[in-house]
Amino acid sequence: MKKLFLLISFVAMSTIGFTQNKGEKYIVTTANVSFGNLLSEITDGYQSVSSEKPLSTNIGIGAGFGYFVAKNFRIELCLSGYVESNPAEKLGEVWLKDKYKGFGVNPNLSYFVKLAEGFYYTPEVGVSIGWGKNTYEQSINQSTNYNYNDYAFYVNLLAFQCRVSHSFALGIVVGDVSYRIRDYNINANINDGHYNVHRFIFNLNSGGIFAHFYF
Repeated sequence: MKKLFLLISFVAMSTIGFTQNKGEKYIVTTANVSFGNLLSEITDGYQSVSSEKPLSTNIGIGAGFGYFVAKNFRIELCLSGYVESNPAEKLGEVWLKDKYKGFGVNPNLSYFVKLAEGFYYTPEVGVSIGWGKNTYEQSINQSTNYNYNDYAFYVNLLAFQCRVSHSFALGIVVGDVSYRIRDYNINANINDGHYNVHRFIFNLNSGGIFAHFYF
């Protein structure tokens, strides 16, 4: 996270003075990633045991269109694809994974607060609707697949944009605050073949970079 804020500061010092005026529009490309390992050590005063567990891995890319309906206030629509891998169970030396591949549609709103010339704080609220496939590994050679739908409401509080030139800006988002519902189609004769998972997420171990091309 510290490196992201250093990048924000460096780009901000290089920006040129521009305002976000009504009628401006842009194409945006997006990328986000979240990954890592959890290291732990347990000691009873005589001996220590160390262990390592992979954290969830998320990778996503997308593209969209944005339009300023008023000065410093814009609406945006993005389409994106993603893969997600969550460690479920350790079998010997191998971690079995709960994997997802999906596609999403994301309308959102943002207001630009000027912090310096060409440098803006851009809090964002939005919703997303997605479709995908879940692969749950039951063993090294056996897995089960489910189709699912995704629904989410989110708020990006640590979001910034640097207007580098008249036609290009760089956006950065740190963290994830969201409420998500995932509806699985399990093709079973219970609950009409569906079950839902509700999650509230507050995660600072993630980030996204957005390239905006104004025209």
